[in-house]
Amino acid sequence: MYFCSTKILNIYRNMKTIRALTLLLLMLSAMGTAAGQTVVTVVPHSGAAEQVTLEDGGEIVFSSDHMLVYDGQNASPRSYAMADVRSVRFSGPVRITQADACPTLSLSPNPAADRLTVSGCGPGDQPLRIYSLDGATALAATCRDGEAVDISALPHGLYLVRAGQGTAKLIKN
Repeated sequence: MYFCSTKILNIYRNMKTIRALTLLLLMLSAMGTAAGQTVVTVVPHSGAAEQVTLEDGGEIVFSSDHMLVYDGQNASPRSYAMADVRSVRFSGPVRITQADACPTLSLSPNPAADRLTVSGCGPGDQPLRIYSLDGATALAATCRDGEAVDISALPHGLYLVRAGQGTAKLIKN
């Protein structure tokens, strides 16, 4: 009987220890960030990682070729060139929202041989980038909505076209 009660007592103590450790781990994870905060770690291809704490109202916005991190306290964002960013990690709550007006980029003809008409790139002169599938810039130019772009110098293949805030797939014959 003594052995059985000792065993039960040890199990009870172990359960209390497990509960205490669980509570301690929860408290330690909560100590890193206050409620409503998210720590964003930006890891570049070279150099040291940088951490930014997003307060309530902080956000990450992607422009044509940059990631802008607004921390919720400063008016000006931290800017990271997308080509320089290897990874982004989050610790804490993350809310993902989609932009209200997501532009639709239209390419015609597609497949194209020599000239490509771009529609939906936005008002005025907009930067136009055509990327090969390995991520290299194959063509950099500016475009106006509905105007043709000369793509005759591009080799045959599959490309991604980014103009203004829109992206589309291009097949070059």
